Amino acid sequence: MPPPSPRQAALASDMYDCVCHILALEPQWVADALEAAVRAMHERVGRAYRRDLYLKQLKQVAICPPQLAASAVCKLKPHVGAMVREDWPHYTPEQRGRLQSLRKAAEAPAEPVKHPPERRMPMEQPAGKPAGRQPAGRFRERYRRYRQLDALFTGLDDKVRGASCEDARREAEARLVEAFRAKKRSMLQQTQEYRALHVELKRLKAAVNGYVERAPKTAVAL
Repeated sequence: MPPPSPRQAALASDMYDCVCHILALEPQWVADALEAAVRAMHERVGRAYRRDLYLKQLKQVAICPPQLAASAVCKLKPHVGAMVREDWPHYTPEQRGRLQSLRKAAEAPAEPVKHPPERRMPMEQPAGKPAGRQPAGRFRERYRRYRQLDALFTGLDDKVRGASCEDARREAEARLVEAFRAKKRSMLQQTQEYRALHVELKRLKAAVNGYVERAPKTAVAL
């Protein structure tokens, strides 16, 4: 079978993102309601809906019965849930709020990840010590950890999406689900840390760049 064209690959990737982000909005979906929600999202953003592409990507991201009846129950695979982004551009404000509520409820039993308190950038600094340097250094430190977690979650997803055939893909998915269950607590903590770093890095970047605007000769923007 020839490899997919760049356009086909882009359409498949878009559908993959759509299905997993819609699935993440509920703990479980009835199959016909899920498809209706995915179709509605395509209509809202002005995209053509392809059912064949939807069914193919659904197998990649959802746990569903082999025979997908209209009343079948589907839910997001655990390792795929870590890839869902709250800032996905096609979420409505209500959907984004729904996702945030579900994540807070799911993470409540886990111990919160503790980070050192953020040091506020002083208004004045002694000569030779630019105010932007400490936040900039902390940004680089936290960004290294963010990249480590990002590589972990991206690698998990790539193992499934990069499988050469359907049997290999199912085997890869089964191994990932088993690994997730064995290390559920650790994976939940890493997922929570990943999201917290995403927010912290935005705040640090804004602090450093804000200082650069006030004192461009003594700091370097990120």
